[in-house]
Amino acid sequence: MDTNKLPKEIIDILPDEILKVIDEVNINDEIEEIRLRLNKNIHIVGSKEDILIPYDVKKEDIEGILNLATNYSFYANEDSLLKGFITIKGGHRIGFSGSVIMEDNKVIGLRNINSLNIRISRQIIGASNLVLNYILNKGEVYNTLIISPPKVGKTTLLRDISRVISTNKGDFVGKRVCIVDERKEIASIHDGVNELNIGDKTDVLEGINKSDGMNMLVRAMSPEVIITDEIGKIDDISALENSVLSGVKVISSAHGKDMKDILRKDNFVSIIKKKIFNRYIFLSIEHGERYIKEIYNEKLERLM
Repeated sequence: MDTNKLPKEIIDILPDEILKVIDEVNINDEIEEIRLRLNKNIHIVGSKEDILIPYDVKKEDIEGILNLATNYSFYANEDSLLKGFITIKGGHRIGFSGSVIMEDNKVIGLRNINSLNIRISRQIIGASNLVLNYILNKGEVYNTLIISPPKVGKTTLLRDISRVISTNKGDFVGKRVCIVDERKEIASIHDGVNELNIGDKTDVLEGINKSDGMNMLVRAMSPEVIITDEIGKIDDISALENSVLSGVKVISSAHGKDMKDILRKDNFVSIIKKKIFNRYIFLSIEHGERYIKEIYNEKLERLM
């Protein structure tokens, strides 16, 4: 693979030796993840390929990547590190595992980090084209929940929806959109500037938990639409419901396989019964191809 096809932000943090061995392997797929495990082979995950590259990952490889990713300042990234990941320029996320230090049932530190998962973020302009007719009606936005297993494209879809619905185009007047970007992946803000196209009328609140973020934005930013990623906790759902009751439209995502799966999740039952969401859009993946599996309305009638 030509490593020049990797985003510059990823090239900049990978050791030269690792870049060299990746470059020597024939990878026809677009890389989605680079997983590094201490004393094990490099693990490349693509949409269609899953490859192990012979290379003995060393402790200094992992430490070097983390030093570059945090700009040699673990203190400045402490909040993210204690959540098990950091997000770097470009919206790429690095998750890691190792030994967790607990105190009073809270994570207070990490040590002996022995594996990294570098998830590569890519913007796909037009990713929302297939769903826009289901979430927009005569210029009005439907409350929408996008559901899929991990790594099927929920964040990419949310980003493109934001780009479209917050931009004036023809007779359509873009909405005031606010994004709660808890994991700093949707907008990819660096030095206060979002590096990905999220639309002309979008404001971003990043690095805050979703429930507090939604409540703060409703009070302070008068949004017409709030977008957030991966709700699930009861506090998230309560804040989302409060936003809707305040007259704000919401577009969010959640982990799940199908409607039966969602109906088994206690935290979602109440908002389903209250018909908070007008649209439930299920995504899936098959042979590396992502597609819309099903779409339902608030009455759980299947539209697609």
